[in-house]
Amino acid sequence: DKLGGTITVTSTLNVGSEFKILFPIKPVETPPAKAVHVSNAKFAIVDDLEISRLHLHAMITTQGYSARTFSSGAELLNLHD
Repeated sequence: DKLGGTITVTSTLNVGSEFKILFPIKPVETPPAKAVHVSNAKFAIVDDLEISRLHLHAMITTQGYSARTFSSGAELLNLHD
C-alpha cells in the first residue's frame, strides 16, 4: 500500500501459480552535465584514411582545440625521435 502498488495471483490446480507485482514509477529528471572546456587540450588524430583525419581535425579545431593528424602510429611515434 505504501508504494501504491498491486499484487495479483492467478492459480490453476495442478499447473501452478502466477504472481504479478506492479509498482508505479516516475521518471527521474537528471540535470544535463556541464560542458568542460579545456583550453590547452591537444589532440593527436591517427587514422590511415585521410578523409577521416580531415573530418576529425575539423570537428576538433572548430571547438577551439589544437590537433595534429598522423597517418599511422609509427608516424606519431617518429615525432619524438
